[in-house]
Amino acid sequence: MIFSGARTTTGKAVFAGSPDLEAVIPSLFYLIHLKGGRYDVIGGSIAGIPGVHAAGFNGRMAWSITVGHGDNLDYFTETVNPANANQYRTEDGYRDFQVREDVIRVKGKGGFREEKLTIKTSRHGPVVSGVMSGLPPNCAMMWPGLMGHDGTVEGLLALNRARNFTEFRQALRPIRGASVHMGYADIDGNIGYQYITTFPRRKSGDNPLPQPGAQGRYDWTGYIPFEDHPFALNPAKGYLASFNQMPEAGDYYGTAFFLFERAYRFEDMVKGKDRFSPEDIRGMQLDVVSTVAKRWVPHILRVCGDREGLSKYASLLRKWDGAMDADSPQATIFNAFFTRMIRNTLEDQLGQALVAELFKDLHVSIPAQWMIRYMNDNGHVLWDDIRTSGVRETRDDMVMKGMEDAIAELTARFGGDPKQWAWGKVHRMTIRHPLGGALPFLNLKPLPYAGDDFTIHAGWWDREHPYDMVSGAAIRIVVDMSNLDTMTLMSPPGQSGHYLSPYYDDLAGLWARGEQIPANYRSAKGLKRLLVLEPKKAL
Repeated sequence: MIFSGARTTTGKAVFAGSPDLEAVIPSLFYLIHLKGGRYDVIGGSIAGIPGVHAAGFNGRMAWSITVGHGDNLDYFTETVNPANANQYRTEDGYRDFQVREDVIRVKGKGGFREEKLTIKTSRHGPVVSGVMSGLPPNCAMMWPGLMGHDGTVEGLLALNRARNFTEFRQALRPIRGASVHMGYADIDGNIGYQYITTFPRRKSGDNPLPQPGAQGRYDWTGYIPFEDHPFALNPAKGYLASFNQMPEAGDYYGTAFFLFERAYRFEDMVKGKDRFSPEDIRGMQLDVVSTVAKRWVPHILRVCGDREGLSKYASLLRKWDGAMDADSPQATIFNAFFTRMIRNTLEDQLGQALVAELFKDLHVSIPAQWMIRYMNDNGHVLWDDIRTSGVRETRDDMVMKGMEDAIAELTARFGGDPKQWAWGKVHRMTIRHPLGGALPFLNLKPLPYAGDDFTIHAGWWDREHPYDMVSGAAIRIVVDMSNLDTMTLMSPPGQSGHYLSPYYDDLAGLWARGEQIPANYRSAKGLKRLLVLEPKKAL
């Protein structure tokens, strides 16, 4: 979220960013201040990639990303030559797959063993059927990031050096494959936004399912020009924000955009007053009010408010503001209810496996949109359970059953006292090490965390393992352009991946509580502990 000086109490822009990803150990982003030559940039760096990436500040401008979900990937089923498994059919006859043999060394108790991996690539990309579930045989994946130089490193380094909005956009131009929203603010008072991806032009329109690749009728003919991607500079309303929603109305922005509810919540808060202090904006970054809950609670109260066995639980929701606070049993009740209602509504028509797949790969956003679309149509066919012959269920029936199942589940798991159902007791993030499965002591203890899938301060959780959190703010940044010395950062759980280091997990608790640490962009020389890495001087 970005506010211009016209909407802040300081008269200068305030920038706040917090991309949502899984928090892991070692940390996904290493906090660095890279200074030398043309670079004086601070923020989060991914190990192995030069520069600062998802969030940063370079003395002139701040930026941060959120996932863009543009539809820039298609699957194609190839027809293999029955006489030669290394060929596939095209409109001009059979063509050879590009075949690469890789050897993977796997360590076991008896030492290393070698496993051979054969990778076949057609004109549509690598064949991924053997490594991705749910795809038909001989299915190739076509994605711009796999089609030659993708420009990511080039673009990110140019971004680190950019001095204004024009250079900011120019830096992003060569990046292919990635699909992200990129926010911008500078010390001169400008705020901006750029949507970047590589949208293909398709011969036959959208390809939501794998299409036959043999005749080329579903192929790509080129890409949407960068100039046609949505962007903004100094909008009249004085603010910009992205929460993974569609950037603007368009016919090629894809089909995987997250629920708009977080953006709706932000707009509600912005309507509250004309100007916001930097602390107000920090608070908005940590907001945990769910508009989804506020939409559904009136239905719960109406249907279950006088129902024996449910009324006392429904009454807890009566004065609830929809905040997914860590000490809130209402947050737990609602999340249990909403998940159960989705299952009860959709599993009869889609099946348990597909609903579980939706929960797994898209969180709960896609089925939640269906619930909201028809929430005011009590008799819509969506609510009918086709497994009950001669009975047509309504929305109210699904609300009732959702609450019954939720209360039964929570009682069985946590006991009958709702005081023991506080969201932070059940909704916790376990930050795991890649070797944590074999060496559990490398993992951190579960951390209570506020928020859920529908809140600005996000706490995505796993429906197959309720209510284990799986994703939240992997890095945070707040920059008040009126006072750069107040800039803060956060990247969990610590700066070291060494188990015995005091910096292995020293930021984890701060992160879980929504806190940040001083960036010290202009005052690092005064720090008591300062690690400076310099190139070796020539002899």
